[in-house]
Amino acid sequence: MIALILKNLVFSKPMDWKNRFLDYLVAERGLSQNTIQSYSRDLEKFSIFLYPQPLEKATKQDIFRFVKSLEKEFSVATQQRQIVVLRRFFHFLLKEGAIFKNPASHVDPPKKGVQLVRPLTVEEIELLVRACKQPIEKALILTVYASGLRASEAASLTIYDVKEGSIRVKGKGGKERIVPIAPIALDAIDLYLKQREDSNPYLFVIRKKNLKREQILNIIKKIANESGLEKNVYTHLLRHSFATHLLQGGADLRTIQELLGHSDIRTTNRYTHLTKDHIKSTFDLFHPKP
Repeated sequence: MIALILKNLVFSKPMDWKNRFLDYLVAERGLSQNTIQSYSRDLEKFSIFLYPQPLEKATKQDIFRFVKSLEKEFSVATQQRQIVVLRRFFHFLLKEGAIFKNPASHVDPPKKGVQLVRPLTVEEIELLVRACKQPIEKALILTVYASGLRASEAASLTIYDVKEGSIRVKGKGGKERIVPIAPIALDAIDLYLKQREDSNPYLFVIRKKNLKREQILNIIKKIANESGLEKNVYTHLLRHSFATHLLQGGADLRTIQELLGHSDIRTTNRYTHLTKDHIKSTFDLFHPKP
């Protein structure tokens, strides 16, 4: 009798499809830890919305209502990503035989217009550098800007990745690229490393512990606040500024694509919109009016 009760308890336990999906993404798709965490958060958000109904029981109407609930609080980009995650999750359930139809397959994401992110000017970059109080802050700001790094890429840098005139960057999907680095950034790194007294192989270290992605974002925001800039400054804005300044200086899109580690040239192409906007404003400012 006890054995039968235990057997029934085992088979009545609901399947943890969310974690099975995340395990699949790691084992079969090789997605980065940051991407896995993002997928996990998005699925958890949908799970809370559905509660107490399990994820695998969701209908197309549930998904429509969920996406509608995101409109007031989240950007179009976040809504689009959420739908992509749900499509992939339910496609996985379909393959596993847990469902017979993907309820998210015909849910269209909201349309997103071209969003022109205003880059920092060279003068604003200099203002950030002057606001740095610690050697690590200056080294971090200049390295991120001078090589167009993502926060996760800066966090993964080791002292062995820094060479004379270049750095080895571990990008998305584990892809590596060699990126030139400006002498001023190398000088800041040298000065910072001279005052370190630890054996941690990572480049950016505080109290003998390497900085994580979130800590790098917080440091950059702190520097921006102390600089007096009335802008929301974040790592990706420095990356945008790096690419835009290169394009304005005459660099071609293919070169910028390689430097940024973009797999698709269409991602890099967004910077042409910024440059055209810059050209127009310059024309309006300096062209003599009859």
